[in-house]
Amino acid sequence: MQDKFAREARFLGRYALDKEQIRPFDLSTDAVEPAGVAEALGNTYDKIIQRARFLAGLFDVEFPYTDPDTHVTNDERFKRGEEFFYDLKCLACHVAGDPSVPGTTTDIKAPNFALTYKRLSYDWVIKWLQDPQAIQPGANMPQIFQGGSPYSMMPQETRNE
Repeated sequence: MQDKFAREARFLGRYALDKEQIRPFDLSTDAVEPAGVAEALGNTYDKIIQRARFLAGLFDVEFPYTDPDTHVTNDERFKRGEEFFYDLKCLACHVAGDPSVPGTTTDIKAPNFALTYKRLSYDWVIKWLQDPQAIQPGANMPQIFQGGSPYSMMPQETRNE
Protein backbone atom coordinates (compact mmCIF):
# COMPACT_ATOMS: atom_id res chain seq x y z
CA MET A 1 0.00 0.00 0.00
CA GLN A 2 2.82 2.40 0.88
CA ASP A 3 4.57 1.72 -2.46
CA LYS A 4 1.35 2.55 -4.31
CA PHE A 5 1.03 5.81 -2.34
CA ALA A 6 4.65 6.72 -3.13
CA ARG A 7 4.14 6.01 -6.85
CA GLU A 8 0.98 8.13 -6.94
CA ALA A 9 2.71 10.94 -5.07
CA ARG A 10 5.61 10.92 -7.54
CA PHE A 11 3.13 10.93 -10.44
CA LEU A 12 1.24 13.89 -8.94
CA GLY A 13 4.49 15.74 -8.39
CA ARG A 14 5.64 15.20 -11.98
CA TYR A 15 2.19 16.19 -13.28
CA ALA A 16 2.16 19.41 -11.27
CA LEU A 17 5.71 20.31 -12.32
CA ASP A 18 4.97 19.59 -16.00
CA LYS A 19 1.81 21.72 -15.88
CA GLU A 20 3.63 24.50 -13.98
CA GLN A 21 1.23 24.25 -11.05
CA ILE A 22 4.13 24.13 -8.60
CA ARG A 23 7.82 24.90 -8.72
CA PRO A 24 10.60 22.36 -8.11
CA PHE A 25 11.43 23.84 -4.71
CA ASP A 26 7.87 23.04 -3.57
CA LEU A 27 8.88 19.36 -3.54
CA SER A 28 12.27 19.90 -1.95
CA THR A 29 12.77 18.68 1.60
CA ASP A 30 16.42 19.81 1.87
CA ALA A 31 15.67 22.64 4.32
CA VAL A 32 13.10 20.66 6.32
CA GLU A 33 13.82 18.78 9.51
CA PRO A 34 13.05 15.06 9.14
CA ALA A 35 10.06 15.32 11.48
CA GLY A 36 8.50 18.01 9.30
CA VAL A 37 8.86 16.34 5.88
CA ALA A 38 5.39 14.80 5.86
CA GLU A 39 3.75 18.11 6.73
CA ALA A 40 5.80 20.10 4.19
CA LEU A 41 5.07 17.65 1.36
CA GLY A 42 1.48 17.21 2.50
CA ASN A 43 0.85 20.93 2.02
CA THR A 44 2.31 20.78 -1.49
CA TYR A 45 0.24 17.75 -2.44
CA ASP A 46 -2.88 19.37 -0.97
CA LYS A 47 -2.22 22.32 -3.29
CA ILE A 48 -1.76 19.98 -6.27
CA ILE A 49 -5.05 18.17 -5.54
CA GLN A 50 -6.90 21.48 -5.02
CA ARG A 51 -5.63 22.85 -8.33
CA ALA A 52 -6.41 19.62 -10.20
CA ARG A 53 -10.01 19.70 -8.90
CA PHE A 54 -10.25 23.40 -9.71
CA LEU A 55 -9.13 22.80 -13.30
CA ALA A 56 -11.37 19.74 -13.73
CA GLY A 57 -14.38 21.85 -12.76
CA LEU A 58 -13.26 24.72 -14.94
CA PHE A 59 -13.12 22.75 -18.15
CA ASP A 60 -16.27 20.69 -17.56
CA VAL A 61 -18.44 22.98 -19.72
CA GLU A 62 -21.01 22.40 -22.42
CA PHE A 63 -21.06 24.02 -25.86
CA PRO A 64 -21.81 26.85 -26.49
CA TYR A 65 -19.25 28.18 -24.07
CA THR A 66 -20.97 31.49 -23.51
CA ASP A 67 -24.13 32.13 -21.56
CA PRO A 68 -25.09 35.79 -22.17
CA ASP A 69 -28.81 35.24 -21.61
CA THR A 70 -28.43 33.71 -18.14
CA HIS A 71 -26.78 36.68 -16.42
CA VAL A 72 -28.85 39.81 -16.66
CA THR A 73 -28.49 42.74 -14.33
CA ASN A 74 -30.18 45.93 -13.25
CA ASP A 75 -28.76 49.45 -13.28
CA GLU A 76 -27.81 49.44 -9.59
CA ARG A 77 -25.94 46.15 -9.77
CA PHE A 78 -24.22 47.24 -13.00
CA LYS A 79 -23.08 50.46 -11.29
CA ARG A 80 -21.60 48.47 -8.37
CA GLY A 81 -19.75 46.23 -10.83
CA GLU A 82 -18.50 49.24 -12.73
CA GLU A 83 -17.17 50.83 -9.52
CA PHE A 84 -15.43 47.54 -8.63
CA PHE A 85 -13.94 47.43 -12.13
CA TYR A 86 -12.55 50.97 -11.82
CA ASP A 87 -11.39 50.51 -8.21
CA LEU A 88 -9.28 47.53 -9.28
CA LYS A 89 -7.83 49.56 -12.18
CA CYS A 90 -8.64 46.86 -14.73
CA LEU A 91 -8.13 49.36 -17.56
CA ALA A 92 -4.44 49.52 -16.71
CA CYS A 93 -4.08 46.36 -18.80
CA HIS A 94 -7.45 45.77 -20.47
CA VAL A 95 -9.57 47.74 -22.90
CA ALA A 96 -13.33 47.91 -22.51
CA GLY A 97 -14.31 48.42 -26.12
CA ASP A 98 -13.13 51.87 -27.09
CA PRO A 99 -9.42 52.42 -26.29
CA SER A 100 -9.97 56.19 -26.12
CA VAL A 101 -11.99 55.90 -22.87
CA PRO A 102 -10.33 57.99 -20.12
CA GLY A 103 -8.03 55.88 -17.96
CA THR A 104 -7.50 53.20 -20.61
CA THR A 105 -3.92 52.24 -21.24
CA THR A 106 -2.41 52.65 -24.67
CA ASP A 107 -0.10 49.74 -23.82
CA ILE A 108 -2.75 47.02 -24.01
CA LYS A 109 -1.59 43.80 -22.35
CA ALA A 110 -4.82 41.89 -21.88
CA PRO A 111 -8.04 40.96 -23.73
CA ASN A 112 -10.71 43.48 -24.67
CA PHE A 113 -13.60 43.20 -22.22
CA ALA A 114 -16.11 44.17 -24.90
CA LEU A 115 -15.70 40.69 -26.39
CA THR A 116 -15.90 38.70 -23.15
CA TYR A 117 -19.61 37.98 -23.17
CA LYS A 118 -19.32 36.58 -26.71
CA ARG A 119 -16.56 34.10 -26.00
CA LEU A 120 -16.42 33.23 -22.28
CA SER A 121 -18.96 31.79 -19.87
CA TYR A 122 -19.76 33.64 -16.66
CA ASP A 123 -18.58 30.69 -14.56
CA TRP A 124 -15.26 30.51 -16.44
CA VAL A 125 -14.62 34.23 -15.81
CA ILE A 126 -15.29 33.76 -12.10
CA LYS A 127 -12.83 30.83 -12.02
CA TRP A 128 -10.25 32.93 -13.87
CA LEU A 129 -10.57 35.67 -11.25
CA GLN A 130 -10.24 33.09 -8.48
CA ASP A 131 -6.93 31.64 -9.65
CA PRO A 132 -5.50 32.80 -13.00
CA GLN A 133 -2.14 31.13 -12.28
CA ALA A 134 -3.82 27.71 -12.11
CA ILE A 135 -5.37 28.25 -15.53
CA GLN A 136 -2.45 29.98 -17.23
CA PRO A 137 0.81 29.79 -15.27
CA GLY A 138 2.81 32.98 -15.70
CA ALA A 139 -0.23 35.14 -16.49
CA ASN A 140 0.10 38.79 -15.48
CA MET A 141 -3.45 38.76 -14.10
CA PRO A 142 -3.54 39.09 -10.30
CA GLN A 143 -5.69 36.81 -8.18
CA ILE A 144 -8.69 39.05 -7.47
CA PHE A 145 -10.75 36.90 -5.13
CA GLN A 146 -8.29 35.78 -2.46
CA GLY A 147 -11.09 34.07 -0.54
CA GLY A 148 -11.79 31.83 -3.52
CA SER A 149 -15.12 33.46 -4.25
CA PRO A 150 -16.25 36.65 -5.95
CA TYR A 151 -18.66 37.04 -3.07
CA SER A 152 -16.10 36.82 -0.26
CA MET A 153 -15.50 40.59 -0.34
CA MET A 154 -19.20 41.53 -0.53
CA PRO A 155 -21.34 42.30 2.51
CA GLN A 156 -23.62 39.33 3.33
CA GLU A 157 -26.81 41.30 2.65
CA THR A 158 -25.82 42.07 -0.98
CA ARG A 159 -24.61 38.60 -2.00
CA ASN A 160 -27.98 37.39 -3.27
CA GLU A 161 -29.12 40.55 -5.05
